[in-house]
Amino acid sequence: MKILLIFGVVCSAGFFYVEGHGTLREPPQRSSVWRDERFASLNPTPNYDDGGLWCAGEKQDYAAEACGVCGDGFSVARPRPNENGGTYANGIITGRYRRGEEIPIAFELTAQHNGYFSVQICDDLTLESHECFQRRGFLPLAGGTTTKIDVTNRQGFVNTTVQLPPDLSCQYCVLRLYYRSCKDWGECDGVCDCPNPPGAMCCGPQEVVLNCADISVSL
Repeated sequence: MKILLIFGVVCSAGFFYVEGHGTLREPPQRSSVWRDERFASLNPTPNYDDGGLWCAGEKQDYAAEACGVCGDGFSVARPRPNENGGTYANGIITGRYRRGEEIPIAFELTAQHNGYFSVQICDDLTLESHECFQRRGFLPLAGGTTTKIDVTNRQGFVNTTVQLPPDLSCQYCVLRLYYRSCKDWGECDGVCDCPNPPGAMCCGPQEVVLNCADISVSL
């Protein structure tokens, strides 16, 4: 029921999209806060291309370290527009949770590129880094140990629930959605099971979307 209500809220404030790949709608990522009527009174800065945070079109390996931390192009000077201190990082907390809680995640896929998405968290109060998100790994889905949500042949809203770490509390944390597409042929880059050679679909660098949302986690 909770997830269904969230679906209704974010749809009612959908407005329109520039062509993109996908966006984290619950909790709303920094570039999408303006679309959510719950935060309208805070006057968030609009980004009409909020579905386009896919590393400026540069394909990524699994670590995605040649991408801006929150999906901007890597070559953009820091803080990039979607990073702490950037244009769309207005300090608006879009999710308030308790440690160890199971929290709803809603990812809107605006293009069908298959693949999967996962969720990470960083509790560094300064400037986010890939290392900070990698430190705790990907959050497990509620009630299980898997961390990947398969989106093969899916488009539109994909809802799931993830488990926050039981030892994490913060007045300010950054939750990051990591979406890795599966639409190109490639060879294994060292962390996959693809034959090498000749390779296979989904192997090697792929399009990656990174979205950051500001949250808090209480005791």
